[in-house]
Amino acid sequence: MSLERDVRLVRCEDGQLEIALEQSAPKTFVHDLQRKLSAWTGKRWIVVVSQEQGAATMREQSDARQAEIERGVQSDPLVQAVLNRFPGAKIVGVTAPAAGAEEAEAPPADMEEE
Repeated sequence: MSLERDVRLVRCEDGQLEIALEQSAPKTFVHDLQRKLSAWTGKRWIVVVSQEQGAATMREQSDARQAEIERGVQSDPLVQAVLNRFPGAKIVGVTAPAAGAEEAEAPPADMEEE
């Protein structure tokens, strides 16, 4: 989605949004966003393209959060034990547990490898 990958937030105030755009943003993006914001909120919105860098895009922020989660999982002792037990194995994805799911219990400390 273009809003996630092509927009860097600079400032947001009531009725005015200041953004920096990536080169990949569609030419009609500002007009389309202004029209949609007005339709969604029932207010007139002004969307201004800034020369400032702005914050990371939503996609960059999401990717950074996911990378942090994956680094945390990778450094977990249990995960390290599994990776060491199965040479060549790698983590290919990390998902958050379902809401209300209980945490898996760690195996007993005295459990021996076979």
